[in-house]
Amino acid sequence: MMLDKRVSNLLGHSVESGGLYGCPFGVSDQYTEIICCSDRFVVVSVSKCLIVSVYLPCVGSTDRMCIIDEILCELEDYISKYSDHLIIIRRDFNTDVDKVNPASDLINNFAATNGLHRCDKLSTSDDVYRNDTRSTSCTYYDDSRGIQSALNFFFTNDSDTVPSFEVLDRVMNLSDHTRIAVQCRSDNFQTVYERSSEGRFGSKARSATDDQTTVKSLRWDHADLAHYHAVTGLYLQSVLDDLVAIEKSDSIDIGALDSAYQRIVNVLKYSSDLTVATRPKNFFKFWWDHTLDELKAKSIDSCDLWKIAGRPQAGLVFDRYRKDKAAYRHAIRSKQTEAKEGYTNQLHEALLTKQGLAFWKCWGSKFEKKSRVVNSVNGLTDHEGIADIFVSYFSKACNSNTAAGALRLRQTYERMHASYLGQDTDDVHIFDAELIENVICKKMRLGKAADLDGITVEHLLHCHSLLPCYWLNFLIL
Repeated sequence: MMLDKRVSNLLGHSVESGGLYGCPFGVSDQYTEIICCSDRFVVVSVSKCLIVSVYLPCVGSTDRMCIIDEILCELEDYISKYSDHLIIIRRDFNTDVDKVNPASDLINNFAATNGLHRCDKLSTSDDVYRNDTRSTSCTYYDDSRGIQSALNFFFTNDSDTVPSFEVLDRVMNLSDHTRIAVQCRSDNFQTVYERSSEGRFGSKARSATDDQTTVKSLRWDHADLAHYHAVTGLYLQSVLDDLVAIEKSDSIDIGALDSAYQRIVNVLKYSSDLTVATRPKNFFKFWWDHTLDELKAKSIDSCDLWKIAGRPQAGLVFDRYRKDKAAYRHAIRSKQTEAKEGYTNQLHEALLTKQGLAFWKCWGSKFEKKSRVVNSVNGLTDHEGIADIFVSYFSKACNSNTAAGALRLRQTYERMHASYLGQDTDDVHIFDAELIENVICKKMRLGKAADLDGITVEHLLHCHSLLPCYWLNFLIL
């Protein structure tokens, strides 16, 4: 099975400002697990593929050779421990391994000792350096000083798994490093839970907890709504037989109703998983505005002109390219600083319209505050013991103070229930599927948090028209 999509998510990031930028937390799923995350390297397992991102110290760093030697020794331990995996080591080595120097010698000896191959030497692609007119493979550029060199490399322990290696063209970005695209294959595909049973990886419970700590947001504005509508219509058909059987039965089975409801929820969630992209809540830059869009477009245009002119290192075209790129970078950093140190006029105006409790509620939701975590209740720290205390307390609060009082209330309820026929209804109280659909489309507000089942208003709004009919059946039953 191909791992191209997951591996490309991990390998496709460029190094930003000299660090482990793009640390692959965003792709954690049932096949992915973070093994180690330190200042100088990150180890991630994607099924039976072990991906290591390293950032070695640059020239002039204190104790540079000692740090490099220590990092390589730690990586040897992981290579030995996961010898049955496809291993890929990548990122910024901060030295050209084709040149003779102490750092390159350490890296080359490390690769030879552990049976690692350079991916740029293994690629069968004829166009390793896409759209690059130079014969050398430069991956680092310092336009202000006119410096270019090869600092980024990929190593693997299996020479047959890398059919493609490409140093991509220098599109307009704020990094001094170019992007590298590597394609790899793996036929051994296992989930984290399958590997957990072998005793090598973390527990299933820990993986589930890690997934719950990240709040995901569905991007309905970028969803394939036509596909979502079609998929929900296809799978909701299977629920119809269950509802018909419940209607024809002599008595209502609560378990059958719950089962039918859960099937509808599963259909909606499965359909959205197929057609709607998800992102963490804090993924998007709220401070981005049209000014940055304009500077970005201007920088891209000057970068394209510079490449068309043959990538000159001096002159008007080069100066314009550097000036626009610097202005774009400076604007981004300024916006980031403003977002941390101040608050927008829109928030100020919104607060002016609030009164009393509404003001402080809005203030508390927008400004930073430290939530107080309760670790003990009545001296107990065990979760089950705390839950038992709450059960005991609220069960007493909802019961009568005396047995005689409880008996009296029960007899009153039974007497009234025997003659209860329900509220009188007329045409005003009659509802149908059209009314339910109108409520979903016109009354319910979009962009709200999901319910306990993970369903949002958008799930209902963009669903197939069968759904309002099913809700009507549930309400009637």
